[in-house]
Amino acid sequence: MSYLYYREKFPAHVRSAYDALHEGLLRSASDIKLDLTDAAMLSRLHRAISLDDPLVYGVETFRYTLYPRGYMIVRPEYSIAPSEREQQFNRIRWESSRILQSARGSAENIALALHDRLCRNIVYSENGPLVHTPYGALINKRAVCDGISKAYKLLCDGAGIPCIVVFGTASGERDFEAHAWNKIQLGGAWYHADVTFDLDRDEGTIVRHGYFLLSDEEIARNHREDEETVACPRSGDFFAKRGLQFEEGGSFCAFLARALTAPGVQDPYITEVRLPFLNEETFGEELARLVYAALDRCPHISFGFTYYFNAERHSAYLRVQRT
Repeated sequence: MSYLYYREKFPAHVRSAYDALHEGLLRSASDIKLDLTDAAMLSRLHRAISLDDPLVYGVETFRYTLYPRGYMIVRPEYSIAPSEREQQFNRIRWESSRILQSARGSAENIALALHDRLCRNIVYSENGPLVHTPYGALINKRAVCDGISKAYKLLCDGAGIPCIVVFGTASGERDFEAHAWNKIQLGGAWYHADVTFDLDRDEGTIVRHGYFLLSDEEIARNHREDEETVACPRSGDFFAKRGLQFEEGGSFCAFLARALTAPGVQDPYITEVRLPFLNEETFGEELARLVYAALDRCPHISFGFTYYFNAERHSAYLRVQRT
């Protein structure tokens, strides 16, 4: 069941109109009666429904007739034929169910597994008719930020994890651009989760966690929310909880050297760490120096490495391979 955050922001007398419109749009109804006379409210209800329930998409516009007895008849114009919408909805439900069957453990572990699943399987793409929908993300495997965030909400809803889609701006290649991401509730606390910023836009298989379970303060460095929703005062401390945050270079070098010489270590060895002590402007060269120092502790093995670093989050995705 969807977590209907935006529905609850309406006064009680408007929620019945929300519910009627929601139900009608899901079944591709041609006429929907709403106990509503405020035409401006119609677009607000539609936006709220599309954020609360990611399955509600493919609605081009509305025509409506107001009646003096205090109601309106709404006639949605669908951009996708009703029969095709139903087929798409069924495919999304089936794929979501399949993904959820493989997610196990605590709510945080499930939220992480769903995050990682999307990162591994989606190619960020602005090309295609459904890239703004969960169908694009889950079925076509090609989507933009709002399609990705709606797919993540759909999966979290299925897992019983409260989740909302938020819109705002985030720093991109051309300064701040329109962007969508999520907030999720775990253990009574809310956190930011931006799957789009964690997936790899080039290879499509790399999974990062620099934007998983962030506080308001942490994400504010490069995200700005359009409207205030729920507060996220705490950090989820993803790296620290997993022993992957290091406060000085020596401990990181020792960790990496141990990992590379451990029995049965995989080749290539892949890890993701957070190094908050590094300088943001020279993060790359300082990280390279530390990795070389760790490799010097393994003189009997020859390694090469590549890395991706997120200077704003002071995190690095590191891939080390024998040469």
